[in-house]
Amino acid sequence: MSDKIMSSVYLSENIAQQYSRLSYHWTILGSYARCLRFQNVLCTAEVCDMLQHSRLETLVFVRVISELEVNGVCLLLSCHAKTLLSLEFIHCQLYPAVMDKVCTSLRQPGSQNYKIQSFSIKSSRIDESWRSTVDRSSTSFSSALKSNTSLNSLTVLNLRGNNLQEGDMEYICNILAKMSNLRSLDISDNPITDEGIRYLIPFFELALQRGNPIRKLRAENCDLSSIGVTKLLECLTPIDKPLDMLSIADNHLGSSVAATLVKFLGSHVRELNVEDIGLGPLGFQILEKALPRKVNLSHINISKNRGGMGTAHFISRLILQASNLVSVDAGSNLLPPESLEVICNALKQTTCNLTRIDLMGNLQLSSAIFPAVFEFKKRGKPILLVPSQQGSCAPYDADP
Repeated sequence: MSDKIMSSVYLSENIAQQYSRLSYHWTILGSYARCLRFQNVLCTAEVCDMLQHSRLETLVFVRVISELEVNGVCLLLSCHAKTLLSLEFIHCQLYPAVMDKVCTSLRQPGSQNYKIQSFSIKSSRIDESWRSTVDRSSTSFSSALKSNTSLNSLTVLNLRGNNLQEGDMEYICNILAKMSNLRSLDISDNPITDEGIRYLIPFFELALQRGNPIRKLRAENCDLSSIGVTKLLECLTPIDKPLDMLSIADNHLGSSVAATLVKFLGSHVRELNVEDIGLGPLGFQILEKALPRKVNLSHINISKNRGGMGTAHFISRLILQASNLVSVDAGSNLLPPESLEVICNALKQTTCNLTRIDLMGNLQLSSAIFPAVFEFKKRGKPILLVPSQQGSCAPYDADP
């Protein structure tokens, strides 16, 4: 909104001063609000009073650090605990005392109606003496963990980017065991290593016994090795109700994980992200040769794996054997020019539901030297995304 318009709103003698206040407009429109994002400076008693008649379902808090800000958050939570479905903290300091206050605010006296389904803590500080301190002193947090009711409603848990270590995962898994309806877990960008994954496996087995296995798992950039991921995949492969989505991107696993990964592709997983895991030509060769006859994948990301021609052969085989395939991301794989012919030959046999094969970032490819890529379209849009001109032949550098 321009300064001229704002000036007329604030300075016009024909407009009462109350109309220029947010509080006035909130009394009229606030009842329609369902989702709000708060910076730390807005976590105040005044704002809480203004929102008390709203029925908020989603609250996002950013950079909550000071005690005053925490108190403001708790006021907001206590006012909307009965309607709240999703709660998210970003760049916050959530030490045990803070978590204790948060849980106290969410637990309504005499009520057992816990409705929160999605809980996210992103890029926050939660790990400093967390386990030992909570075990000793946190009353509301501990009682919340002991109560099956309090965590049963959670279906989505996001702990991305909180610097959780392998030792923290033992305690995290004790919490997960209380979440009988959890369907989506994101532990990405935490250096939990293989030891942290080892703690997770019993949780997956427990969820399977309950008949409610987890459906989405993200473990990107977790300092995992092929050993830890192999054990994880071996645990997940035989499940009757397989994962809808798995992401193990940005972990240096190497080609040795390919043999277990290709078995997992036969488990009816719908979406797989293995970007930048170091498969290389050998890894793609293993995937191509052992690929199950029927693959239920809809989306796969194999970018930044330096697979060369092996990537093209794997994609062509996947096109023929995955009838539900919708998209393939295969950027920055050092594909040579002849790989386009291999992929196009597969597309001539079938395109099925395929709408996109992204080959951008492969600098030796060019639609100018292989215009046949434009022959394949879905709903009027090209299926193959290829650089318009060849670039430098310098290899993709995975180092930051």
